[in-house]
Amino acid sequence: MANDRIGGSKKPTGDRQAQATATPANASKEASANGSNLPRLTILVVDDDEHFLEYVTIPLREHFDVLTATDGESALQLFKDKHPSLVITDICMPKMSGFELIRALAQLPSTPLIIAISGYDITQTNYEAVSVIEQRVTRIIRKPCTAQEVCNVAEELLAQGAASRRSSFAV
Repeated sequence: MANDRIGGSKKPTGDRQAQATATPANASKEASANGSNLPRLTILVVDDDEHFLEYVTIPLREHFDVLTATDGESALQLFKDKHPSLVITDICMPKMSGFELIRALAQLPSTPLIIAISGYDITQTNYEAVSVIEQRVTRIIRKPCTAQEVCNVAEELLAQGAASRRSSFAV
């Protein structure tokens, strides 16, 4: 199923609380599976489609500690509690949309890298949405997509972020 595309349609889901699946013991492990010497980083994945959420986290868990949430409000609280390096968020969600989550994350002292995922062209929605995307979103992935596509983009962005942090400390 890793190469199957998923996420083209929304299915109604129950109002499930956010789940933190990362453990502090895993936080200091080396990410040897991806061949790097980087510490194991934490990613927060947010989507109200529980099937897509489960599907997309499978390859991510091989390389990262993964937190999940099914709405923006729960995701924002998880971010404040756990401070992940990357947030992958759907745009169309109940309670707090992905746009609202991105805007709220931007107000915090430590803004993460952000990947926005959507089943429609979010750059064609409205001026305010485009402004939020241009200012805060690192990458956009369009559904349907594969879990491996999402994992590859996450790895690429986090590796670039780590490289830029290392180069900024070079003497």
